[in-house]
Amino acid sequence: MKNSSTRIQHTDQWSAERLLGLDPQSSNDLVASIIGGLPVECLKTCAANCGLAVEGLASIVGLNPAKLARRRAKGRLTSAESDHLVSLSNTIACVMNLFSGGKVTAAKWFKTPSPALGNITPLQMTRTHTGCRAVETAIGRLEHGVFS
Repeated sequence: MKNSSTRIQHTDQWSAERLLGLDPQSSNDLVASIIGGLPVECLKTCAANCGLAVEGLASIVGLNPAKLARRRAKGRLTSAESDHLVSLSNTIACVMNLFSGGKVTAAKWFKTPSPALGNITPLQMTRTHTGCRAVETAIGRLEHGVFS
């Protein structure tokens, strides 16, 4: 059984933490950051790292333009928005790693309807945590040559 405060390992592969520009010392630190609300700047950092628009990512985590403006003024996301952003970033990291870090290819894949996801785009699926897991499952199938 792993200790929940295990140091997060950094590699040259993408991770949610790397996409968001975070450097938590442990999974406990990441959870504490989520509960306290991530800095709204994490949205911009993630968008720059993955090639998707800030407004698109904000919409996925439930931020319409007015809410995004309020969060920018406040400087922090809510814990629920932060949790969804980390979940989304985990999924984006899986896609980035699938395409060896290629932002353009990963962004295009996210926006293309997928037969494995009922012919909707992976980006549309990531509006929920369950959808994020479904996209990650589809990625795992692609990585292992299992066709849906």
